[in-house]
Amino acid sequence: MRARLRAQISLERLHYDQSKGALSLTITTLRWAIVISVVMWVVMGLISLRFDLSGNFSDILFSQLIVAGIILAAIANMYVSNMDGFGGRRGYGASIWMPTISGIGTCVGLLLLLWYIWTDFTTGPNELLKATYSFLGVGLCGTFAGFVTLASVARVFRALQWTTYALTAVVAVETLDALWSVERLSLETAGREFTIVGIVAALTFTVYAVIALIAKDARSVKARNTNLYIYLGFGLVGYGAALVYLWGALDAGPVRFVYGAAVVMTILAVAIALLHHYGRNPASYRPPDYDDRADPTAP
Repeated sequence: MRARLRAQISLERLHYDQSKGALSLTITTLRWAIVISVVMWVVMGLISLRFDLSGNFSDILFSQLIVAGIILAAIANMYVSNMDGFGGRRGYGASIWMPTISGIGTCVGLLLLLWYIWTDFTTGPNELLKATYSFLGVGLCGTFAGFVTLASVARVFRALQWTTYALTAVVAVETLDALWSVERLSLETAGREFTIVGIVAALTFTVYAVIALIAKDARSVKARNTNLYIYLGFGLVGYGAALVYLWGALDAGPVRFVYGAAVVMTILAVAIALLHHYGRNPASYRPPDYDDRADPTAP
């Protein structure tokens, strides 16, 4: 009760009207994000008039991107909490503390990265750099899992959600293993690996989101069931292609596993979103083993 009260007070400070739903929260936070971004560029512009920042332009750009990432992480996890992610509809307390932990972890990691950009910390304790990417990796995994929990699917498909949760937890552990198993972690190497994982996930999401957008417009039960099998086929093809590439490109280890798991997690997440869309239209959708000939209302 106290946790929910504190969350409500925090939302009120953002001038968020809970009666208008999650959209009001998103719009309000995006408005503040735009204001903060504009102010940052104005301040940077004024500083550049006084000091020569030509040699630090890339640092300024990365700083802006990191600040935007911090704001987006806060938006994402507040949205998950407000939409009763992590079992909030069932009264689970995780709907408050899981998004909070995920958001704080991601934001702390990004803030430490921002500090690394503007300080020469190559001679500092390497454990702090490992902790930075550990916060970031675990926080992003928690945020991803939070969005998956928002989907509502038929009981026959819930195994997909639990598989995604389990795989996300394993990825978080493997990320920690990859970071802490090396004797000395490099800021550039770790940043590159995280960026590549993000690009792989983004490209996979784009491809399968297009497939899902095409599949979602099916009007009949038979067509929707067919689309599910087609999506499964594309998913297996994509997974197989990723396996073949990773076997030849990288040695066995946590890094190679995280790359492959990122592909599988993204494919599953889009599939769950598609099932959630079908589930919102119960009159025109039934599980694959349903016999629509017995239902005169079926299309």
